[in-house]
Amino acid sequence: MANGFRINLRTSSAPQHPPFKVEVANNRDILCHVGRIFEPLSSAIYGQNLQKSWDATQGKYTSKGLPNTRSGKIELKYHNYDVKTGSAKIHYNGSSTTASQGRATFSSASQTVGDKGYVKWARSAGPVHNYIVLHREVDSESPDTGKWCISAVAESAVLDSDIVIAYINNGKMVRQVWKSDVTFSGGSGGGGAVDSTQPHPFQIVKDEATMSVYVREGTVNSVPASTGWTVAGTQWFWVRTYPSPPQIGLSGGQSESECWVSIGRVVADTENGTIEVYQHLRSSLWAERFKCGSAPAKFWHSAV
Repeated sequence: MANGFRINLRTSSAPQHPPFKVEVANNRDILCHVGRIFEPLSSAIYGQNLQKSWDATQGKYTSKGLPNTRSGKIELKYHNYDVKTGSAKIHYNGSSTTASQGRATFSSASQTVGDKGYVKWARSAGPVHNYIVLHREVDSESPDTGKWCISAVAESAVLDSDIVIAYINNGKMVRQVWKSDVTFSGGSGGGGAVDSTQPHPFQIVKDEATMSVYVREGTVNSVPASTGWTVAGTQWFWVRTYPSPPQIGLSGGQSESECWVSIGRVVADTENGTIEVYQHLRSSLWAERFKCGSAPAKFWHSAV
């Protein structure tokens, strides 16, 4: 090469990782590049996951930087920003740099995934066949409070409630299962799911110890509807939105003179002592009745 001749070679960019991408790095570590989990209640209690960002390129060294007088290196002048991600924090059990093998519990998951954006396990410390799982642990004294955790577990420790992120075969080969962010709704009402969201209007709260349910207070046109404990059978709960005042009942329908909206359905198994709640209504309502001449009356409802 002639003196004074210089050539610039473009190098490959940093690899892109989809949410919860798992890889075996340097044949030594298992990395999971975490994604986002949307659950406002968890974020409110444990804080939102923040991401660091830098201006210019992500590399630390650049010829356009400033001299480091201590080492003589040229370093990029950069700024740290705590960027909100809209994600609840993800917890794990272990040290600040390496997660431990086995399931993290509500009390043991004291570490949170930092701004590096991944959680790391030592491959040699785990079983030959590993599962990386995402799970939501709840406080026994406050079932609505959920702490999101990530764990590396053996096959026998995988629960039906886990989100299986990846399977690691023979400690080397990754079978990716999940590659998406997570939105937690707290129970959509289908399948008898328990509504574990924050208390809301017309929420059906079950008490299997007494085999009864309680419907929280809600309003229609700013007028409170009646509430109270009800012996739970297999039945529907309705709120009458017209005429005022509103009231809660066990039968519904619509006519020229009345309109009822479904709150939810309860299925009680008295033999096994269980109650399944199918929640339909989750907010107070504003109701309007419209009738034109001899045409049937129409009712309009808006969530408040």
